[in-house]
Amino acid sequence: MKVVLLSTRRQPPSYFETVRADLGGRDDVALDVVAWLPPAAPVDGLVTSFTLIGPGTMPVEVVPPAEPVAAEAISTPKPAAKPRPNGAKRIVKKLAQNRKAGHLAKAYWAKVLGRADVMSMIEQADVVIALDNGSVWAGWQVGQRKPQTPVVLGVPAARRELDRLVGAEQE
Repeated sequence: MKVVLLSTRRQPPSYFETVRADLGGRDDVALDVVAWLPPAAPVDGLVTSFTLIGPGTMPVEVVPPAEPVAAEAISTPKPAAKPRPNGAKRIVKKLAQNRKAGHLAKAYWAKVLGRADVMSMIEQADVVIALDNGSVWAGWQVGQRKPQTPVVLGVPAARRELDRLVGAEQE
């Protein structure tokens, strides 16, 4: 089974382990990710492919050389956390984020549509999952272009579709 994940958020590698477990932990499920942002850390071995279509670069695992830690570096106090906005500032910030998300959704879909390799990956998918608000528009567009392939929002809905597809194959 080939599953394509559409995402506009930065995901940690553990997220893909969780997705695989939530999809039933099947060994026959291949996860392909089409993301706007790179993952928080390398995802080698967790997904079949990770296609970055937005800004940034893919992380690589770097092992820093061992250096002795100075005593004064250990005792340095951390700076205080920046206070979070509250009240009206918080509402304005949320409205600005929602407006940006709308622009992000359109930009994400434009990049998906403009990449032949991504569209080919989607064409071969058994299930397409939109993981967040920024990728829902792209998921809806894919569903309009490929009505025979289930396009769902979220992992639980994808699990139901995979179970349905597996049940249909066994009959």
